[in-house]
Amino acid sequence: MRRTSVMLIFFLAVWPLAVSAGQQRQVPITVVASLDSETLRSGTPLLLRITISNGLARVIRFSTFSLTPNSWNGETTDISLVDIYREPRSMGLFYARPKIGDDAPRFIAGMSSYQIKPGQSLSVLVDISKWQIVDGWKAGKYRITVRADNIDIDAYTRASVISDPVEIEIR
Repeated sequence: MRRTSVMLIFFLAVWPLAVSAGQQRQVPITVVASLDSETLRSGTPLLLRITISNGLARVIRFSTFSLTPNSWNGETTDISLVDIYREPRSMGLFYARPKIGDDAPRFIAGMSSYQIKPGQSLSVLVDISKWQIVDGWKAGKYRITVRADNIDIDAYTRASVISDPVEIEIR
């Protein structure tokens, strides 16, 4: 009887809370990936805009070497393409992420930390063609999921936030 009472309390009190909590974003920081231009062409820079939005009541920070593509891949720091699929395949295509190039500035103090105030956002423009994938970035439809890593929430907390998948077409 006691076990039945405990289970009944669980289903009536705790279960609805768990279900409703699962329907809301737990940390109000979002990452959205979108195309920077209408048309992407194979063999040219494939520009994707990564927007990090702050829904918290406090300032957060994102660190990177650059907010735009450069010759030594500074914009790819703390940005990951975690899932890359090309239709009709159901297999992931990721092979290797870009490395910081040899032509990086020799004397650089470190990454810049960009402040994102409450209710505001920060955009990082990346050239996804710098990521190596199986068979290369050829014409076709792709589905890509992006992750922004090491978002500083406070002195003790860092977050990595994943975007919803974005669909792009390379011609």
